[in-house]
Amino acid sequence: MITDEEIIEVVLEENDEQDESNANEEADIRPTISLPEAFTGLKTLTQFLQYSTEPEIPSEDIAVLYRVQRVMELKYIESLKQKTLDSYVSKAN
Repeated sequence: MITDEEIIEVVLEENDEQDESNANEEADIRPTISLPEAFTGLKTLTQFLQYSTEPEIPSEDIAVLYRVQRVMELKYIESLKQKTLDSYVSKAN
């Protein structure tokens, strides 16, 4: 016959395993970074590297960052395009 202590021990072990798996799942969740936040961060990094005397970063690498910054800027601008009035009227009908 199983004793009360053995039942409690099994239940506590299962709870510990569930807590560990929940902690692992929470660690895997990555924060969502918006396009404007990413663009601002990249712009700040590019300016820092361009005007910084420490560390020595080749100008070719900084030029690549500027190209990436330009692509992100274009994506951001495209996301800001206004809809036409026709698109709202067609939804209403």
